[in-house]
Amino acid sequence: MLVDLHVHTTASDGTFSPHEAVASAHGKNLGAIAITDHDTLAGITPAREEGRKLGVEVIGGVELGCDLGPRELHILGYLFREDDPELTEKLSSLAQGRTYRGREMVRRLNKLGIPLPWEDVASLAGEGTVGRLHIARALIRGGWIGSHNEAFAKFLNPNRAAYVPRMRLLPGEAIELIHNAGGVAILAHPKLINGDKLIPQLRDAGLDGLEVYHTRHSWQDVAKYSKIAQELDLLVTGGSDCHGPGGKGEVLMGQILVPGECLVALKEKAAEIGG
Repeated sequence: MLVDLHVHTTASDGTFSPHEAVASAHGKNLGAIAITDHDTLAGITPAREEGRKLGVEVIGGVELGCDLGPRELHILGYLFREDDPELTEKLSSLAQGRTYRGREMVRRLNKLGIPLPWEDVASLAGEGTVGRLHIARALIRGGWIGSHNEAFAKFLNPNRAAYVPRMRLLPGEAIELIHNAGGVAILAHPKLINGDKLIPQLRDAGLDGLEVYHTRHSWQDVAKYSKIAQELDLLVTGGSDCHGPGGKGEVLMGQILVPGECLVALKEKAAEIGG
């Protein structure tokens, strides 16, 4: 069985609805996917409903943005109690912070002479949490920018004129939050943080594993992070980081092959953490 343990939906900054994400997984013969939206669990239940119809197992997950010194990194949580009060309260706070941040970024764009209405961004986000991809899409739709990459390079990346830092956790806080809810904490796409020396520090803070398989990891990267995971006694997981057809220019789901053994190991670890 092949799986994809990193999928975003319209509940955050993806362009697949939860139902469409599951349908895409079914069409690509995946046995299971994890819904890992940013700072929200809203996409999990509707995805499970579709998964039951199509025979695709849907795993509950979330992606949390963290700061460690000057670096931004992301912690993926899996198989936690989705009604955990501490977790749901923190996610609500993070979602509110995303809305404030989005409004402030639009305000800065307006000051730069781009009359992007906040309502255009909010309509793209719908009921989901607001992210920079929504602003990028609104800029493209309004004709001010030609591509997502251009939007980020000119305005939305750190140190650009419209960038606003968002509320984040320390990695140890994110790991503890996930563990307290009975879940498993995984470092997302480690190559992208350019901080391999940080991995032992994160392991000491309770990190359970590495996202070894990823669409921006070469096979050399897969070999390297598999070795690091083995040396540090960390789990190996993987996912496409799919944001749907309009997220990063293409549908990433199905572009990497993640063995089902990764999900089996996650479940075993979750059972261990949950006691």
